[in-house]
Amino acid sequence: MRLAAKLKLACQNLSGTNLDVMGFLNLVHFETVLKAVLSCCHIADDEEELKAPKLGFHIKRMVNGKLSKAIMADDQQLQKEATDFQPLMEIEWSLRVTKLARGILEEREESWRKDHITRPTSCQYLLTSRNCMNI
Repeated sequence: MRLAAKLKLACQNLSGTNLDVMGFLNLVHFETVLKAVLSCCHIADDEEELKAPKLGFHIKRMVNGKLSKAIMADDQQLQKEATDFQPLMEIEWSLRVTKLARGILEEREESWRKDHITRPTSCQYLLTSRNCMNI
């Protein structure tokens, strides 16, 4: 849940408000949450592990927690905030964050292949292993 704490700080810095995480999980702050996820996960940094999918899972859990608290407290406003945020999270998250993360992973895989397959030692290994298999 360290990612959730980073998310809270990033949301507070971007919005200039001092809300808690549950306060940011509504439609008004959805864009702020997306920008904060991209900034705190370093999604453009090639050396950093992609943490955005993990954070998306945590956000969905927090929205479900907000909804369950609202149902238990019979708070219609919180229920509406949580139920409105859930479908937006499902649709927009896959379009914006997951698509970007997949693109970055594909670029990394392609660069890894270029680095490792085009090395002379790799080519020599492939030729010797192929010759050994034909014997």
